[in-house]
Amino acid sequence: MLVHAERWRTAQPDFLRVTRDAILGAARKKHHRVARLALLPDHVHFTLAMDYESSPEQIALSYMNNVAFRHGMLHLWMNSFYVGTIGRYDMDAVRRSVRDNV
Repeated sequence: MLVHAERWRTAQPDFLRVTRDAILGAARKKHHRVARLALLPDHVHFTLAMDYESSPEQIALSYMNNVAFRHGMLHLWMNSFYVGTIGRYDMDAVRRSVRDNV
């Protein structure tokens, strides 16, 4: 989940379309499969299928940067994200990644 900076809100169809297209385009380039994508006024939820070697932090930052770029480098996101896991990629993988990269 990515949250807009300052919980800024919008429901403008063009803005949401650019965000959607940026996420789907980045997923195609990275060979990620998007299972779910929900654009809310002040945040975005999406579920991805990806390789097990990628760091959740690297993936989140990459999507944040891709969307910001498509919006003209708008300071769009809070300096954080929420990540969860599904399947064999458990939360311990997230903890290990954070621990090993500190």
